Amino acid sequence: MIVSVYISNESIHMITGVKSRSSINVGQAIDEKINDGCIINGVITDTASLKSTLENIYTKCSNIPKNIWLTIDGSSIITKIIEVPLLKEDKLIPFLNENFQDIENSQNMIIDYMVLEQKNQAGGATVLAVLIEKDFITQYIELFSSAQIKIESIDISLGCLIRYVSSIKSLTDKTFILSVFDKNTTMLVLFTSGKYRFSKRVRIVAENDSDEMFEELVKILMNMIQFNKSEKSNKDITDIYFGGFLPQENSIYSRLSENLGVNVSVVPESSEIKTKIDVKISNFIYASGNLIV
Repeated sequence: MIVSVYISNESIHMITGVKSRSSINVGQAIDEKINDGCIINGVITDTASLKSTLENIYTKCSNIPKNIWLTIDGSSIITKIIEVPLLKEDKLIPFLNENFQDIENSQNMIIDYMVLEQKNQAGGATVLAVLIEKDFITQYIELFSSAQIKIESIDISLGCLIRYVSSIKSLTDKTFILSVFDKNTTMLVLFTSGKYRFSKRVRIVAENDSDEMFEELVKILMNMIQFNKSEKSNKDITDIYFGGFLPQENSIYSRLSENLGVNVSVVPESSEIKTKIDVKISNFIYASGNLIV
């Protein structure tokens, strides 16, 4: 059994899955609320409270193994798309490091990468390089260790989201925006012809379910549409998808569609993730994306 965990600004998301030959079968999907302010933009501010919430989950669900795959997110995580020559691992990491020479304190950071294209038009590969402060990861290791939970692997939210999208056949050639809500922030991710192109995190100032929030969303999404046009990819955005626990749910989609002139809906479910429980897997997009290898 795989146990995937992501701590959002509002909840601990935990999904359990069993991998078969062609899919992941989800058995449980837990959304356990945390105290306000326990974690802000990925930074843990109240370890004791989060530990208590984790222990409550395991008390209620004693069958869940204490070995987890963790997804992390935060504004301090730096990502960059880099085209690289075909290199062995021992030479690739130094090559990626050279692309972050302008980052302060880079010697105290960990670098990793995710392959986006195995072979690009230049004959090399395209990767998503990731730079994370060691202390940022250490805070999670210490939290879960204090609750006697072992972290088997750590991935970033963007990587999990990209894997989730790559498992949806209907999105293979589409140019679209995916917006994932997490309390008062949203992650906006642009895909061009099904491939990851750009992402940014935006804070939502207006109150949930308000007219001001709707107007703010329209402005944010329109800016992303204009950014895509400025890229001159000759690929217009046809769809905007939402993941995460979006306020107002379906009522907001038709209104946004009318204002933006594109189709707006919830992100499709992954064809690789199966479940018999009554839950929207897309609400747990980061934790569920981490199940896909």
